[in-house]
Amino acid sequence: MAWAREGQVGTGSAPEGAVEITSQQYKAAIEGMTSGKVVTITGGFAVIDPPQPEPEPEPDTGPPTQQDYADAIQARVDTVARSRNYTDGVSLASYAASTNAAWAAEAAAFIAWRDDVWVYAYGEFAKVQNGERPQPTVDEIVSELPTITWP
Repeated sequence: MAWAREGQVGTGSAPEGAVEITSQQYKAAIEGMTSGKVVTITGGFAVIDPPQPEPEPEPDTGPPTQQDYADAIQARVDTVARSRNYTDGVSLASYAASTNAAWAAEAAAFIAWRDDVWVYAYGEFAKVQNGERPQPTVDEIVSELPTITWP
């Protein structure tokens, strides 16, 4: 006698929970299992594709940390500097005393904007700590940052 139960087939004495199957069903089950399919008896005997595993839930990392905000804001500052072909914000700021008037003007505008960015961010963080606003996401705080006006 051939038998099947969830995930298994066999011949001989049927274990508890097994159902009797035909020799053709047994052969189909063996062929299917060798190609990665599984046997089910739920709702009747069938050889099916294995169920897809449930996706792993995203780990709850909690609210953003101060470092998460600082890293994102600094990345924005450096991106703005790179938009004018400087290596990063520090490089652009180093041109403040340049003898090239255009570079010095860009550096002055950048430094003033960078200061505005950090003053704004620290002000918003204080509002969160004082219960005056809910804690924003990193993307929210970055989207709220002042925009630069170039000379």
